[in-house]
Amino acid sequence: MQRNLIAKLLKTNSKDNALVAFYEQDNPDWRFSFVNRQYELTEKGISEKLSPAKRYSFLVGPNEPNHTCHQQFVSRIIQENITVEEIKEAFNIENVTKEFFKEYRQLFIKLDKSLKNLVKKDEIIAKEFEEKNIQTEDFAKKILVKKVKVCLLYVILSFILKMDFVGLM
Repeated sequence: MQRNLIAKLLKTNSKDNALVAFYEQDNPDWRFSFVNRQYELTEKGISEKLSPAKRYSFLVGPNEPNHTCHQQFVSRIIQENITVEEIKEAFNIENVTKEFFKEYRQLFIKLDKSLKNLVKKDEIIAKEFEEKNIQTEDFAKKILVKKVKVCLLYVILSFILKMDFVGLM
């Protein structure tokens, strides 16, 4: 239903591409999608179809991992002239990469080590962690997840404001 609405908006506005955020009021997670009209020459003439929804989408929000979407768009939003092909390429990737887990693990180990040192050196922090039964590992995970989510939201909003494909923003 949402894709049909976007298809109609694209056709009405004589556009072939759109960046769209699909959301539901009662769900904090949403879908960031690139929708494009594709054309084929058939025996009956020119046929039109929309890009596959799952292929060109990222699920984002507080309950979704967001690193891949963040990684794909950070370098692109700072470009002056981004092409449709570059946007298509940004969406055309595997959802989880080995590189992400390698970097995440390194950051996690470094942060956990720093937290353990802080707990050893500061009696007030040590007491707080002990009273609230906080493990440095769990605390480090929460910090890293929050940081990725905030960065992703900033990147997506910046990208949407910069691109305005459909002219509806």
